[in-house]
Amino acid sequence: MTEVPYFIESESDNEEPRIQQRRRMSKTWKFERSFDSENEARDFIKNEVCWSFKFSNETKLGTVKYYRCNKVISRGLQCQSGLKLILDSTCTGVILYR
Repeated sequence: MTEVPYFIESESDNEEPRIQQRRRMSKTWKFERSFDSENEARDFIKNEVCWSFKFSNETKLGTVKYYRCNKVISRGLQCQSGLKLILDSTCTGVILYR
């Protein structure tokens, strides 16, 4: 029986293995609808069942909350779809983008 090495070393010791990095995909957010209150927006997201909270940011427009598709595991390759909620700081309105 012949043994096959698990790791094949390069011929010169100075070369390090190269790691390929993935390019980030830029998202184009499209307006879908607006809500009168944050509770209506949360209920809409809960009724769709496939969204998980990802993170939020404070901006001049207000608080922006991002949601990811939970049909894939959170540590693996991600689904490109997402939701973006903008909680307007000047009024009680909420804007939903996909």
